Amino acid sequence: MKDDFKEASRQLHDLIRAFGLEDGINVAQMLGHTDAQRDNLLPKNMSPSKKAFETLGFKFKECEDELMYSATLPKGWKYIIGTGYYGKILDDQGRSRVTTFYKALPYDRDANMSLKRSIKIEIISVTSDLTTITITKAGKTLKQVGTASSPAEVDRLIEKAKAFLNQNFPEWNDPTKYWD
Repeated sequence: MKDDFKEASRQLHDLIRAFGLEDGINVAQMLGHTDAQRDNLLPKNMSPSKKAFETLGFKFKECEDELMYSATLPKGWKYIIGTGYYGKILDDQGRSRVTTFYKALPYDRDANMSLKRSIKIEIISVTSDLTTITITKAGKTLKQVGTASSPAEVDRLIEKAKAFLNQNFPEWNDPTKYWD
């Protein structure tokens, strides 16, 4: 059944291109992305690693697709198709934990996905000459580091933020840590 649907989907993609329909490439992309979601396919190209995803409870099996694994998400997690080539995976608390990229056009395919870190150093331009450095954890402000008016001050505040994180959250660069 899946093979019949995939073949019909490919034929539809070919017709869309053949007749030059407006937004045909976008339709073909969305159909391919929808196929991958329905078939529980996730990219083999993963950052930081397949092992990091498995640590969180993802399960992967080989399938006939050279770019994708047949995948099982951790319990309660959901794959959401975004716009164009992008999507995301939400954890059981609705937090965006993974970004996905899937170029599903049959003649030009590519795919990858990346785990997001819970703790980040946010650099926000307040005005053209003021920049604020903030540390966030799961999207919420953890610490205001300071505001800078020159590139040298921004660099100093970033180093200050890294020092704070290294002392208080030594594994802050590991996307599997500090979510709970």
